[in-house]
Amino acid sequence: MTKALIGGNSVEQLKSIIARVEKLEEEKAGIAADIRDIFAEAKGNGFDVKAIRSIIKIRKMDASEREEAETVLDTYLHALGMVPEFEAFDEAKEQAVENESADQLAKPDGHYLQAVTLVVLDRNASASYLQRLLKIRYNHAAELIERMEREGIVGPANHLGKREVLRKPEGEAA
Repeated sequence: MTKALIGGNSVEQLKSIIARVEKLEEEKAGIAADIRDIFAEAKGNGFDVKAIRSIIKIRKMDASEREEAETVLDTYLHALGMVPEFEAFDEAKEQAVENESADQLAKPDGHYLQAVTLVVLDRNASASYLQRLLKIRYNHAAELIERMEREGIVGPANHLGKREVLRKPEGEAA
């Protein structure tokens, strides 16, 4: 008995491939139904399903993708006037900037001192954070963070892209 061949492959092999794909399609449909049931349960318990879907989408991204998406969204929202103008400095931050020497403020990069103050006081060494508060380009904010790393103000990025703020605010014990 000879096996039928299609393009040099057996018909049995072709049937096996098709059967495996069909089985996986059935499993996929079952999983999709299970997911729909979970979302229906969430909606029935008062949760916002759109928000849950957004969270799941965000959790699938790595830290740099997430930061880039947030930056782009913030930039667009700001450009469209959909984000209220918020003050970059509260009283403590303003006081810290005023206490810095005039020669440091006269340095070529006027944003650096402000960026250091924000990072040290808020304990947040993120380029997108600086971009939003200082209203500067993302690349410029990233350069400021890199300079802070070179000067020992923040540590290197960890496996999640987060940086430890090494410098303590003025008046805080080391």
